[in-house]
Amino acid sequence: MVNITSDVAEAKIYYTTNNSEPDSNSLLFKNPFYVSQPTVIRARVFLTGYESSFTKTNYIDFINPEVNGLTYKYYEGIWTKLPEFSKLPVVKSGTVYEFGLDKIIPTRDEFALSFDGMIQIKNDGIYEFYIQSNDGSRLFINNELVIDHDGPHGADIEKKGKIKLSKGIHPLRLNYFQAGGGLYLRVQYSGPDIEKQGVPAMVLFQK
Repeated sequence: MVNITSDVAEAKIYYTTNNSEPDSNSLLFKNPFYVSQPTVIRARVFLTGYESSFTKTNYIDFINPEVNGLTYKYYEGIWTKLPEFSKLPVVKSGTVYEFGLDKIIPTRDEFALSFDGMIQIKNDGIYEFYIQSNDGSRLFINNELVIDHDGPHGADIEKKGKIKLSKGIHPLRLNYFQAGGGLYLRVQYSGPDIEKQGVPAMVLFQK
C-alpha cells in the first residue's frame, strides 16, 4: 500500500506513476492505494500562496528472491589495493538483493568482496554509474572496466564512469576491499528516463 503524507495538513499532494514530473494537473492524492507492479511514484506538495515543494521520488520494487539480486564471495586478508580474487580461498558466499554491505557480516576488519550478476537495461543509451566506497572498488560491465576506484580512501570521494548499453541483459561485477576502519559501499546509476538512484533489485539478476 502506498501512502503519501505532508507535514502541512491543508496542503495538497499531486503525484504521478509514469515517471513524469507532477504538477497541479496530476493525480490528487486522497487515500492510500495499491500498486501491483514496479512503479515510480513522484509527488509534490502544493499550498496556495506558496511555491510548490521539490519533487519526492520513491521506487516500488517487486522482486523474485529466486532470481533477483547478486551473488557474492567473501575473502579475508590485508591489502592496500584490490587483490587477485582468483588466487584467494573463498571464506563464505551468498546472495544479496542490492550492492551494499548491510547484509554481509564480516568476521574481521580486513576483508574483500566480489559481487557478480546481470543488469537489465530497458532502453538503449549512455548510462552513468557512481561509486562511493571505503576502501577500494572497481566496477565492470560486459567485462569492461567502467569505474576504477581502487586503493585506500574514505567514502566522501565519489567516482563515476559512463558506458553505452543496449536494451537487454548485461553481466556486471563489482570488486571491493576493506583495509580496516570505516567501511562503506554505495552504487548508483542514471540513464535514459532514469534519474540518479541506487541500482534497484528489480534490474539485478543472479547468474
